[in-house]
Amino acid sequence: MKKIFSLVFLVLVSGAAISKPDSPITSNSAKPPFDCNHFLGSWVSSTYNHVQDYTNTQTVTYTDNEKMSLNIKIYQAGKLVEHGPSETRSWYCDGYLYVTINDPTVDKSPFGPEIKVYQILYASPNKIKYKTLIGHSPGVTYTLERSNE
Repeated sequence: MKKIFSLVFLVLVSGAAISKPDSPITSNSAKPPFDCNHFLGSWVSSTYNHVQDYTNTQTVTYTDNEKMSLNIKIYQAGKLVEHGPSETRSWYCDGYLYVTINDPTVDKSPFGPEIKVYQILYASPNKIKYKTLIGHSPGVTYTLERSNE
């Protein structure tokens, strides 16, 4: 699994070096802008879909062994209408980017491994914000807040 993450980062860094020489990914700064330890623990994100009138609530838990779990619930008029699939993914963070990959043997995915790459916009002990670069909905920004659970 670590080899896949290394390959993804190599491709991204190579692309960044070619297309944007001043990119923070290719800079020689000793310390990345964000502390990846801020990801550890449980987080909640809720988004409201105005078109279909529902709220999508995601609970994400990150562990220090590079595993994460994702649980999705959909509410309409304050009532739970759908309990989405739970996922277990591997995750990696370098202070600039955050990458996840599913294990198709665990998630029973017929499509094989799915890699998602996000740009970290903000990371603190109580709030994380990142934007999708590769994966579902490129350009979409997610904001997670520390869960009380």
